[in-house]
Amino acid sequence: MIRIATTLLVATLFVLSSNTLQAQTRRGDVVGSIGYSALFYSGELKSDKSGDALFATLAYNTSDRFWIEGRIGFGTYFFQTDANLVRKYTEYYGPTGTLGGLYPGSPTKIGSQNSSSYTALDVSFGFVILKNASVTPFLTGGLGLVHFSPRNESDNTPLPNYDKGAYPASVASIPLGVGLLVPLSDDVSLSARYDHRFVFSGYLDDIQVGGANDGLSSISIGLAYRFNERPKSDEGRCWCELGKSRYDADNCAICEVQNCEICRQRQPRRAAEIADNREPAAEPAPKPIQPEPAPVVKEPEPEPTPKPNRKLITQGIRFNVNSDVIDFTDPTTKARMAEMVQFFNESCDELEALIEGHASVDGPAKRNQELSVLRARAVAKWLVDNGVAPEKIMGAIGYGSSMPRVPDPPAAAARRMTKLQLEAIREQNRRIELSILRDCE
Repeated sequence: MIRIATTLLVATLFVLSSNTLQAQTRRGDVVGSIGYSALFYSGELKSDKSGDALFATLAYNTSDRFWIEGRIGFGTYFFQTDANLVRKYTEYYGPTGTLGGLYPGSPTKIGSQNSSSYTALDVSFGFVILKNASVTPFLTGGLGLVHFSPRNESDNTPLPNYDKGAYPASVASIPLGVGLLVPLSDDVSLSARYDHRFVFSGYLDDIQVGGANDGLSSISIGLAYRFNERPKSDEGRCWCELGKSRYDADNCAICEVQNCEICRQRQPRRAAEIADNREPAAEPAPKPIQPEPAPVVKEPEPEPTPKPNRKLITQGIRFNVNSDVIDFTDPTTKARMAEMVQFFNESCDELEALIEGHASVDGPAKRNQELSVLRARAVAKWLVDNGVAPEKIMGAIGYGSSMPRVPDPPAAAARRMTKLQLEAIREQNRRIELSILRDCE
């Protein structure tokens, strides 16, 4: 079984090396998983053979980084006895006990190979260590109940203390774990996990020495499936109040392509401002008594065409690869971010802007879309954290690779370019833009 676990671990590492999807948990996710575990006993006796177990888990994400899960496992673990242990623990094996002989006061033979069935029920909490990465590393911890029944492996007879009922066979435990989620598709992930279970009993092997408790460890691998459907990656949504809330989009004339609660609140105010600034319509000429000409109807003046939003392009802001972490080790990035803070702080109080993220066509389109949203939000949050008035930033949006500044060359032309030439084009499309929704007068 160790060979099987090793093979599965190698397969996991291979998937890790070739994976381009984003393994990111989201609030409201309902995830079920099943898989295989290799079980390892730790206690007074020897253990040179792993056991086998199957597990099933159901988890619910209370936030993007925390979840609660219920887990059940069934299996077998093994432990061994040798002549030295028989001579060492004479109180258990008897002063004249030998391998092949009988336990004192029991019909069970002293065998070298012993095993126990294993059933565990756990309620645990999970925590994501690193967000927005190609894999999701996590920690788990909780409380569990373990049932065990130690037996002689050769003739399947219960060991003496278990047979006499000398201890409870169902006890509490604390399982602690660490693992990785590796996405295989939008809904399916590979789960690799190590757990150690602190068991509140020293009788997993039917013998307790000095009041010490035994333990169980497991290496697990399985498949996790997300049952719920997520909203399409922030399409038609507006990030409001600096990421605290998200609002569904219906129609917003002010933000045009976006909609949020802020837009809806400001729309009546803007409409009133526009109405106040319109020229009053001229009254029609008085009707003459003699002769009675046809009334002159003056055509209403057309409403002024709204000006397109002013765009400020901040080229050169870099992020860590496949991440929304701003790379402040790059001098250009540091300078551009400082320039944005200066722009906002030197502008009038009425300024309102939307942070827009754009990506090149390099990589999966869906990942580019998600990453452009995350990066725009990261920039907006950093600006506020560094002194920009929150009311000046109306939100953050990502367009992925849908709005390039420079068209990507056709495939045939791209093949004739060097890597540096192609990167020079695509780098222009990776950018953060400020869309000025309300400019200073």
